[in-house]
Amino acid sequence: MALDDSLSFSIFRLVAMTVSIVGNSLILFVVFANRKIKRKGTNLLFAQLAFADLIIGIGTGIRGISAIVFNSQNVTEFSKGTCLILGSPTVLGIHLSQTTMMAIAVDRLLCIRYPFVYRNLDTGRFCLTRFLICLLWSLLGSFVPYIDYPGRDPVSVCSTGSSVPFWYAIYWTVFGTIFSLAIFLLYIVIYVLYKRSNLQRHVSSQHHIFITISIVLVFYAVLYFVPNVVIVITNLSTRSSTTYGHVALLIAVGSAANASVNVFIYGFKHPELRKELRHVVKISGNGFICSKRPLSANVAMTTTSKQFGEAT
Repeated sequence: MALDDSLSFSIFRLVAMTVSIVGNSLILFVVFANRKIKRKGTNLLFAQLAFADLIIGIGTGIRGISAIVFNSQNVTEFSKGTCLILGSPTVLGIHLSQTTMMAIAVDRLLCIRYPFVYRNLDTGRFCLTRFLICLLWSLLGSFVPYIDYPGRDPVSVCSTGSSVPFWYAIYWTVFGTIFSLAIFLLYIVIYVLYKRSNLQRHVSSQHHIFITISIVLVFYAVLYFVPNVVIVITNLSTRSSTTYGHVALLIAVGSAANASVNVFIYGFKHPELRKELRHVVKISGNGFICSKRPLSANVAMTTTSKQFGEAT
């Protein structure tokens, strides 16, 4: 039985969808319901990443439900066009997640290397422009395959990898590889600069943000970068759309898991978001219950260094 045909895999997708949608929706609510939190550019980037993970969660659920429906009807041959449409939300979410991870890396580099420039850039207009650039790239990269729409061409594995033209598979490989390597190289530079700077001693909020992003990066490496390396090897060794389709499922699995894991990283490691999330939802002996306490409007990441002021 193929992985995509497995009931347990479909259940995993539905669980990942639930965790991703509920968790990332809470993060978005917390950020945009609190004025001081949403004034910080870094928090808006976290919200942008949560939005990308939310889209991935929706796409994961769509694929899980469609797989269950196909199995119930004993479908063994699929339409490429249908599979391309079903996979589009996931592709869009991955694009937005990748570009947002790059934006976070650049944000951290500017904060540490050019703090005064960063402080002047940390405005609502700049954050909106940055989001629109990431979104436009993601929309373009997600809907380009429709230029060469496959229609009803048959395929034995219903995945995006087996439905897109070969030239798009090359683009996806190049896109994923370049962005992944660039993100890791930027973080190596950031880590060196961070250790050499006085920021970690004088601005505790920056230290917490650095730890949060580092943990996100570790899971990003395991759940996205490693599967992408496998896809690169596959592209170099074969041009079979079926084989590529099977391997592309690794990206789907990793992205779904990553979209769910990030929720817990923010909830446990980011002190500001953790505090506000507890105001919305608290854990009791009977499970999760809504808290009657309103969102605090005066919680903000404080800095003790005048040099960095409000920079985050």
